[in-house]
Amino acid sequence: MNSSSPFVRTLARWLGLALMVLIASGLHAQQPLERHYDNDTPLLAVGVSYGVHLPAGDLAQRFGTNLTFGIALEFMSRSNWFVGLHHHYLFGEQVREDPLALLRDADGNIPGENGEPSYIRLRERGFASGIHFGYLWSLTSNPRSGLRLEGGIGLLQHKIRVQEDPQSFVALVHGDYKKGWDRLTHGPSLRQFIGWQTLSQNRRINFFIGIELEEGFTRNRRDYDFATMGKLDERRFDMLIGLRAGWIMPFYLNQNPEEIYY
Repeated sequence: MNSSSPFVRTLARWLGLALMVLIASGLHAQQPLERHYDNDTPLLAVGVSYGVHLPAGDLAQRFGTNLTFGIALEFMSRSNWFVGLHHHYLFGEQVREDPLALLRDADGNIPGENGEPSYIRLRERGFASGIHFGYLWSLTSNPRSGLRLEGGIGLLQHKIRVQEDPQSFVALVHGDYKKGWDRLTHGPSLRQFIGWQTLSQNRRINFFIGIELEEGFTRNRRDYDFATMGKLDERRFDMLIGLRAGWIMPFYLNQNPEEIYY
């Protein structure tokens, strides 16, 4: 199976979920609402999101498909301009570089100190954090439902996590020695997002879904890499392309206390 198949499967699941939410939203709109709220006031929003990405640029040489879990805090004005902070945790199981090749025997195993093969796993770990800003272009009678256009700046970081075998100890990958293998990399980044966002006027359905891009201008931050027996000092261009969807909890401002709802 090629490396893109997990991405395709996850993308299909998210598209199916988004379709069900939209259908449910439409069916609910046909029912009499207990109350209709004006949702065009300024608001603070807390969001949680989940994403799946394909790497591009230099990042594609190191990792395969990854997943992300994110949180965000955002302020949106009455005119639908918004600014916020976000933190996305990156994780994945497809590592295409093998910094531990130097330790492997002819059969590809890493011998442990007990003489048995040590099953050390390599994983992707990282994060993307920053500030974002943009505009929600309303395309319906609901002023808070429409096309979400977003840009941002921040920091992109990733590394190879060396996951030890608890049954077979290898001193060279334990403790601080891991830093010589993990290829910790970070640098400034740019982010773009385009998608659909809905904050329903009954304030029960609040979500977004869309395409996300992240470009990182990064460098290795370790002083010494054991695998190459030197310092990895080249400049990198790391890129992520994928789908992000999330749920939003809005807190509407400038309302009478008895009308505040979230």
